[in-house]
Amino acid sequence: MNDLLNLLFKGLSLGSLYALSAMGFVLIFRAGGIVNLAHGQLMAMGAFIFLLLYGFLDGGFIIVLLLTTLICLLMILVIERLLIRPFYPIDMKKAIFVTLGIMFMFKGLIASVSLSSVEVVSKGQGFDSVHLYILAAGIVSIIILLLFYKRSSLGLYIRAVSDNRKAALSIGIPVKRLLTFTVLIAGMASAISGILVIIGSGMNAADLGPMEARIFPSIILGGLGSMTGAIMGGIIMGIIESCSGEQSGPLRDLLPYLIMLVILLIRPKGLLTFKS
Repeated sequence: MNDLLNLLFKGLSLGSLYALSAMGFVLIFRAGGIVNLAHGQLMAMGAFIFLLLYGFLDGGFIIVLLLTTLICLLMILVIERLLIRPFYPIDMKKAIFVTLGIMFMFKGLIASVSLSSVEVVSKGQGFDSVHLYILAAGIVSIIILLLFYKRSSLGLYIRAVSDNRKAALSIGIPVKRLLTFTVLIAGMASAISGILVIIGSGMNAADLGPMEARIFPSIILGGLGSMTGAIMGGIIMGIIESCSGEQSGPLRDLLPYLIMLVILLIRPKGLLTFKS
């Protein structure tokens, strides 16, 4: 019974981070209609930069965390300004292919750098304080992002643009500036969730490659465009991954996609609707 409770607890902490990243994807989709294929890889990049700095600086956890956050912030701003904004709102198909290119660029960068010497600071086994802190951070971040979407003026603008972009432009909503803020917030949510995932599971560079595989199944499971669905999908995927165990090998990386295919066959729109 204790082992089951530990698995569920770890699954909840992991799922809260998947949910946070999935919510970021939904924000970009609602604000710009962009299917950001690089979003899951931003999660891996956050973890990658953290691991890289941790190895070079030989510890200094808080300093590394702050530096990683700053670098991710600057990286996302540059990507939005140079690679995403020029295609919005003229040609959304090109914008989608640009995000695909960004994803492969990140994958190539991560694969080209060896992080084998990075010290493991958390094994992520059992019921421990690391998972408790991660779960608390995940829940607080989800609440903040949800309140931003539901209660803030920027969240209202995002929903207005999503419902009727032409009407939003006619009443003076700065659509391009709104997209910049949205990409920044969503990208940081994904990068921070990646940092916390790698801390909770142990600093293992081998975990970075298939990290985006956890996000898109969460989005499909919850329902594309649904914030509530993103939360549900992320938590479900986290629990499934935790219960699948580390000993399952390649099946662990394949399992999210198998679930996504089953959901697409049974319920193509996901668990919840676009408006939820």
